[in-house]
Amino acid sequence: MAGATAVRDHDAVTGSARGRFGRLEAVLTYGAFVVFVITWAAFAYALVVDPSAPEAAWAHVQDLPLALQVVAWIVLLPLMVGLWAWVSDLGPLVTALVAAGLVAWTLASVRSTIRLLRAR
Repeated sequence: MAGATAVRDHDAVTGSARGRFGRLEAVLTYGAFVVFVITWAAFAYALVVDPSAPEAAWAHVQDLPLALQVVAWIVLLPLMVGLWAWVSDLGPLVTALVAAGLVAWTLASVRSTIRLLRAR
């Protein structure tokens, strides 16, 4: 029976640690969701208003110092991949595959946010 008590005590300790991790996970998930929504909405808006905007955004990122380019790629990876695919001469099939991958990535993010919302 002493072993069972030790396991229960251990679970209580990890349960509180999970609570703190759960809050951090929620903040990161919501933050990523907001970043995805804002960046893709801005991308779509830019395409409608000025179809050359993605090329200008890509050129702007390329003009940044290398350290800031790395930060932009890490923070805005899906958007950066989308810009890269847009300005690259990949051909329509590869560009469509990249776009499909980005859609899947975004949907996976949205699905994890919805799952987190339902759990609360």
